[in-house]
Amino acid sequence: MENKNSKVWVALIVIIAVIATLGLFFPKGREVVKDVFGAVSTLDGVSNPSINIAGKREWKEQIPLNATSSMVLSLQNPLQATSTVTYLSCESTNVGIAQANNLFFGTTSLDSRYATTTANAWNAGFAMGTGEWSYKFVPNTATTTDTLSPPVAPTNVLEGANGDGSSNYILGATEVLYAKIATSTAGTFVTYDAGACNVTLEKI
Repeated sequence: MENKNSKVWVALIVIIAVIATLGLFFPKGREVVKDVFGAVSTLDGVSNPSINIAGKREWKEQIPLNATSSMVLSLQNPLQATSTVTYLSCESTNVGIAQANNLFFGTTSLDSRYATTTANAWNAGFAMGTGEWSYKFVPNTATTTDTLSPPVAPTNVLEGANGDGSSNYILGATEVLYAKIATSTAGTFVTYDAGACNVTLEKI
């Protein structure tokens, strides 16, 4: 009888040891599953600007306005590969330079980013006024330029599409996407606008 009781105790000890081991390696399994699959229902709050979904790589970021020159945005391609600019906007939330100027978007080489804006600017110039302002760039679909207004683009604006329908709003692997006040060589001001630009790039 004593031998039988000993076997029972040994069996209980083994069972307890197994349960303790499982608890050590698989703690609160249901809570872990809930944390992983139930807590992240959206991408809100994700700080990594680059995402890859179904093979398409997309880069999104809000970039503070540059407060050192009239080149308020100077973004070298973060994807380091030929990419399409699918969204671009800038906003000022204060009375900064307090001068009536135009804002231009476009792309250029890294060495030429502070030079005079050329005819490849993406827009004809957004009138910023002398106070707060907000501007979302809307691409044109013209395939040629003329002195007339749409359906063709003005001669000083980049035509947004090619004859085959492909976009001309392309940022080369080493190019810079810029937002610049006025068409002249980038200069300085006494005070500057505070705010940000929002950019979305898609890797081709």
